Amino acid sequence: MRELESLLTRLDKISESLREVRRRQGRQAWSAIFHCGEFDSSYARSIGDLHETSLKIRTKVGVIQVSLQESADSLARTDQDIQDKLTILANRIEDEPPLPRGGAGAAGGSGAQPAGLEVAPAPFGYQSLYGDRATILAARLGGQASFGGGGGSF
Repeated sequence: MRELESLLTRLDKISESLREVRRRQGRQAWSAIFHCGEFDSSYARSIGDLHETSLKIRTKVGVIQVSLQESADSLARTDQDIQDKLTILANRIEDEPPLPRGGAGAAGGSGAQPAGLEVAPAPFGYQSLYGDRATILAARLGGQASFGGGGGSF
């Protein structure tokens, strides 16, 4: 992105310089000597060609910008789709009943959570990222959830 912005800045400077050179050109800038007149014509054509080339490059920069915008929009949609799926997954985890632990699913069980089960808060930093979902998940996993690959086990 930075390179594209830099290229556009350079093109703007070149275009401004070419406009200034064109403004100063003309028969009055050169003497009536034949060779100077030939130089004037050739110089004017070269300036025109440079200007045309800079416009073509500017058009290509515009095409690249549109392509990059479309790509960024596509990535944003993909990110949103993933966020939506993660939210659905988190809601499903939150809505699922606790796993049976010798409770109603086991023969003669009462369905109650085991005595002494404490739910620890989410590790530092995860509470703000996941809110109470991390705590709920840890409770459902019997306090054995690990967040972030280490140091954050319950």
